[in-house]
Amino acid sequence: MAETELGTEIDRSTVRRLPPRRYRVAAALAVAAVLTVGSLVPTGGSLSISGPLGLLGADKWLHGIAYAGLAGTTAFALVEDVRVDVRLAARTGAGAVAYGVGMELLQAALPYRTFSLADAAANCVGAAVGVALALLVLRAL
Repeated sequence: MAETELGTEIDRSTVRRLPPRRYRVAAALAVAAVLTVGSLVPTGGSLSISGPLGLLGADKWLHGIAYAGLAGTTAFALVEDVRVDVRLAARTGAGAVAYGVGMELLQAALPYRTFSLADAAANCVGAAVGVALALLVLRAL
């Protein structure tokens, strides 16, 4: 039994363990690398088809999903155990948002890419969703 800050005891044998940190960090770095390459290489044009429900373009859905993946894997990489740390989650989300805005700013400097506020917004929404999902999963563990 281990004692917590509140003086209550926790039976650590019943707490589910996360995969080793090195694997979680490697996964987050892999997602960041894929996002960097995907954000900065020349493309054949933008996706002009509608995404699910026809509300947004497919490219905005892809941005959201990608940054949800970045924020979610980063949140898992940084936690010590399954206890939820809201401050860590907020910092993780802010970091993913900064990463997304940074990628958009880098695209503005490239002749074959363009800066898009809508893409930056989709990155922000995706990051928030990714952190929220990570928190839900951690609470369930």
